[in-house]
Amino acid sequence: MAEIFKKSDIEVLVATMHRTTLDFLKPMFPFAEVYDFSILIINQTTPDKLLKADNPQIRVVNSFEKGLSRSRNLALQHAKGKILLIADDDIVYCDDFTETVSGAFSEYPGATLITFRTLNGQGKLFKKYTKMGYSAISTFQKLGIMSVEMALNHQKAKMAGLRFDTRFGLGTDYPLGEEAVFVHQLQQKKHQLVMFPGVINIHPDNAGSETMDVIKKYFTLGAVYSAIFGKRYFYWIFIKLFFDCKQQKITLSQVYNLWKHATRGHKNFSSVNGKHDNT
Repeated sequence: MAEIFKKSDIEVLVATMHRTTLDFLKPMFPFAEVYDFSILIINQTTPDKLLKADNPQIRVVNSFEKGLSRSRNLALQHAKGKILLIADDDIVYCDDFTETVSGAFSEYPGATLITFRTLNGQGKLFKKYTKMGYSAISTFQKLGIMSVEMALNHQKAKMAGLRFDTRFGLGTDYPLGEEAVFVHQLQQKKHQLVMFPGVINIHPDNAGSETMDVIKKYFTLGAVYSAIFGKRYFYWIFIKLFFDCKQQKITLSQVYNLWKHATRGHKNFSSVNGKHDNT
């Protein structure tokens, strides 16, 4: 018989930096007491700025490492919940998010990863989602997944030894794309991945790659696409350039220069490929 998950099975894994109080949690859960939820906080900080919690529902790991993927990996290492919800410290959860998440994992008990939907600051969908939930994730969908949409079956993730690639994410030379590389790793290992149509949180409009300098973004995408597609990275860079032009995110006059920076990112990544660890 398939397991029925419940609210208490969910643990929220929050990545944050330089916190000394838990005040930042209240805006994340405006509809309830933060102690109603199981929360693990990874606080990347310095020895003079430590965070403590005096309630058993909230656990804190103060880390002196840098890098978002290292923070995520530390959270996976210390997590205890059956369902692990990836979170940043600037999102706001919907009042029914625990029912949505637990219900999705009960409906898809074989899934290692389920992604959900998020809203922008105006209350509209943060991006274009498929109209229906899918029990498979396409390449296009994989490249657009955000970490705050992701939830993991802890047991399946642990058995597979899943880790975020520490070459990617904020605090590294390639400050985006860690989600796509992580999802690609799951696909390569033949895990079940599901896109579920339920909304679970609100994400600020000024977050992530949308505020990144476009040259840095394409340099980083050259590395990300190399990690995922190997020598075929250039095909996906071409597609990205095409759609960014079509959506007027870049101009036609920028294309050649951005192509060069993506190629530079590919060469930079290839020159150091393999010289890393995923701690």
